[in-house]
Amino acid sequence: MSDDAQTSASLLAEIWSGYRPYAVALAVDLLISTSLWLILFIFKVLTRWLTISGWAGDFIVEIHSAGAVGSFLVFAILFAVDLARLHRRSANRE
Repeated sequence: MSDDAQTSASLLAEIWSGYRPYAVALAVDLLISTSLWLILFIFKVLTRWLTISGWAGDFIVEIHSAGAVGSFLVFAILFAVDLARLHRRSANRE
């Protein structure tokens, strides 16, 4: 391996080692919020298949709408907490 290739590989490894905790936290938080959204989507599909009329049906539709927005809020909150935890952990190491 040439010196340039070795330097590039070393640089990429160093960048990845600093970015990896953030990428892992982002992926986990994304999976959690996506799972919540998928559960709510399946719930909505079931309510279309098994129709419920009246106020109960309207209430179920509202639950799904609030849940869809809530799943994005869950993602934002989880990622903000993870960022704070990662920054605090890195500050304690230095």
